[in-house]
Amino acid sequence: IAALKAIVREFHANGVKVYFPYTSWEIDTRRTGTLTDEQDLARLIAETDVDGAFLDVYFDAGEFQPELDKVKRGFSLGTEHHPSLQNIQGYNALTSSYGQTLQPYQNNGVSRVKWLIPEHMQWTINRNARDRQNNMAYSWINAQGLIVWENVFGYVNPWNARDRQDLRKINAIYQQFSGLYNSDSWKPYLPSGHPKVHISSWENKDSKIWNIITDSAGAVRTVALPVGDKSWHYYDLWSGQKLAVTGQKVTVPMARFGCVVGFKNQPSAAVAGLLRRQQQETATALPATDPHVAFVSTKPFKAPPAIGPGHGPAPGNLLAVKAGEYNLVTKGVKRESESFPDADGKNNNDYRTEKNSFGKELIVHHTKVAVPAFGIMPRAVTNGEYAAFVQASGYAPADTVDYLRHWQGRTCPDSLKNQPVVYISLDDARAYAAWAGLRLPTEWEWQIAGEAHGRAFIYNEVWEWTESERFDGHNHFVSLRSGCAGWQLQTSRWYFPGQATNNPPGGPQPLDFHCKYFIMKAGYDRAGTLGFRCLK
Repeated sequence: IAALKAIVREFHANGVKVYFPYTSWEIDTRRTGTLTDEQDLARLIAETDVDGAFLDVYFDAGEFQPELDKVKRGFSLGTEHHPSLQNIQGYNALTSSYGQTLQPYQNNGVSRVKWLIPEHMQWTINRNARDRQNNMAYSWINAQGLIVWENVFGYVNPWNARDRQDLRKINAIYQQFSGLYNSDSWKPYLPSGHPKVHISSWENKDSKIWNIITDSAGAVRTVALPVGDKSWHYYDLWSGQKLAVTGQKVTVPMARFGCVVGFKNQPSAAVAGLLRRQQQETATALPATDPHVAFVSTKPFKAPPAIGPGHGPAPGNLLAVKAGEYNLVTKGVKRESESFPDADGKNNNDYRTEKNSFGKELIVHHTKVAVPAFGIMPRAVTNGEYAAFVQASGYAPADTVDYLRHWQGRTCPDSLKNQPVVYISLDDARAYAAWAGLRLPTEWEWQIAGEAHGRAFIYNEVWEWTESERFDGHNHFVSLRSGCAGWQLQTSRWYFPGQATNNPPGGPQPLDFHCKYFIMKAGYDRAGTLGFRCLK
């Protein structure tokens, strides 16, 4: 909570509002058991001073607003889905929403919520699009918001340089003229004289602004915009240039987006500053090579560390695995976070899929791998074995959050000594392995050993770290193996195969199953369901 408060203060100091996500379907973690979700969210808001909440999978605000108003008046609530008309008016009105499920006709159309409630902010998004021009066009003609979401649950889809530049221009205009855009003076789809040009306007007694879009880049080169009063001062807000009135019209250069503003009097210093910034932005050439969208393949994983001599006792009872080439089939749930590509794939989402008996879509990897001979532990490292390492080496991680949390102290209780050690980060596991003269298995070595030894290879006690670390340019992740027989999810069936009411998700998994696990911070990565084993 202290860290959240600190980052919210930093955002506020820079003029940025902060939204929290709320996921009603995730009831397996972080529930107090004494408060309703509405009360718990209100408590969190009171402690952190955030400005709004995004209600995932919601159409309306339910009973949240009365609880939230007790701790912070004017708190903004937004839903994932397009709200009904009943939910954007009255005391419990939604003040924002995501336009994720909108399907504009050819990127056009009037935003119903904006037309009825001008202050309602709807952010639009097409999170899988590589080119955001169409999405921005719909938002611009309606003066609505945009969601910049480049790391979609761990799947990287960055904005290209052209879209980022257009977004900077749009955002600068919105910030300067928010009062006009939130007024009830909106006139959508004014006559343009061209079927592929669309114009909306907003005005008051001293100023008027026109947002212009075309159906595609290059559809027209210029737009002749009727402005009426020749005595006013007109500016191209997209390029920052002053416009001359000819025959009660101004000629606006166009690519895909345009914006004209007219003032009864000379523009303010703030507007003059905006014009200069737009001129500078327009003069900034797009990069020939854009490092922001550079592709980083996740096909290769980080090489495991070399096995050293170690300082611990020699491991016994290792299961021997023969050297050779092995053909493996590995499966994992297909969700937004995606996976890594097959050996013959070019892009990071080049893989095969199939559906299981519950209709769950699975990513199926076919991997041919050569391994040298090795010996592997028959089960996960126990608390007793890890305690011996800590006592002998004095190991203590820099980040101690949740480290060996289940010990409830600095020594391992006798009752836990024969159970798999958990609340261990990847670096904690690697430290033990190095001390013991071992290393963690790759996920392929783990599966090969399991398929070779059958029941002698004990798994599904806890999830297990493997040496399978990958990096996509933004996210570090590994593949977890095994499963956890003692941990079944009540909901969140998007995580693992199964359904909440029939064959619950989570729990034990088949030998060929793996799970993508993002590495964020040691204290966050540790879990009571996650341990490791080693090989030599």
